[in-house]
Amino acid sequence: MMSSGSTQTGTHLYIAPELLAGRPATTRSDIYSLGVVLYQLLMGDFRRPLTTDWTRRIADPLLREDLEKCFAGDPEEQFANAGQFADSLRSLEKRLAELAARKRAADLRRLMRTAALAVILIAGLVGLVKYVVLHNRIPPATHFESLAVLPFSYSGDAGRESFADGMMDLLIGNLSKIRSLKKVSPRTSVFQYQGTKKSLRKISQELGVDAVLEGTVVLFGSQMSLSARLFEGATKQQLWASEPYTDDLTNIFKLQSKMALTLAQRINVKLLPQKQARLVKARSIDAEALHLYLEGSRHGLNHSDEIENKTAIQLLQRATAIDPDFAIAWAALALAYVDRVFYIAPGEK
Repeated sequence: MMSSGSTQTGTHLYIAPELLAGRPATTRSDIYSLGVVLYQLLMGDFRRPLTTDWTRRIADPLLREDLEKCFAGDPEEQFANAGQFADSLRSLEKRLAELAARKRAADLRRLMRTAALAVILIAGLVGLVKYVVLHNRIPPATHFESLAVLPFSYSGDAGRESFADGMMDLLIGNLSKIRSLKKVSPRTSVFQYQGTKKSLRKISQELGVDAVLEGTVVLFGSQMSLSARLFEGATKQQLWASEPYTDDLTNIFKLQSKMALTLAQRINVKLLPQKQARLVKARSIDAEALHLYLEGSRHGLNHSDEIENKTAIQLLQRATAIDPDFAIAWAALALAYVDRVFYIAPGEK
């Protein structure tokens, strides 16, 4: 360390920045050096330099506060002398007790505010429930015989928009297997409404369904989130809005199966125990195979386009090669070959 009359000697680890800049040494220069020594003591390493992210390594808030005063660039924020620094360290136990007392007081105030807010919210909720019950504003679970799942909106990683179409396809497929639903509009019928400005009432009339489901897919990295809203077609009244269903991308089947089960319960559809068990139990899928399947299915929508059909077959072949047990990918591949035989090259052998 150095006094006000010292020259710039000593190890660079302990030299204050102002000395390295060519300014004269002061008492505060020595305080900086003492701070470095204290920091190294706390780290247990006298060779460790002081880096710009040193605060992350000091867990104790009061010691971190003292060191910040040692290293402060503004003289007004620094310790005036070594005695002041020493007094601050000696009072550490007392300061810790004061900090704990302040924290307890703050926690108590926070708890009281939370309790008061809870009382207000409960009172408001009770009033709302009374109002709703009296005015019959929440419709009971309604039984529908027909339903349309509109193209899902997408947000998230670029280039993966096909996952939204895939989730819609999977949900339509599961709902179509429920016998008490007499009609679930196929995807070829609903895709015309992607990005449409038509009202839900108009869409339900054109499709001839009682209810319409809108969904949103959010996909970032390996995590997917799915949410949906159910509307009565004739009145456009919202009947149900789901909480986001979130899971790893490999569990996409489980995700949409969970939504299908919840939706079936919401529209008062009775499921046989074995069907309910199949919806609950869904296998995981390889993420790359799933992506290839969804892209292949999207290209396969145009049944009479030769290039689209060829692309669909190539993608679906890759999907089944990655996951040979991927049943719906095999089914989509078979449909692509059917399109090729009947629509594109009927005379080809």
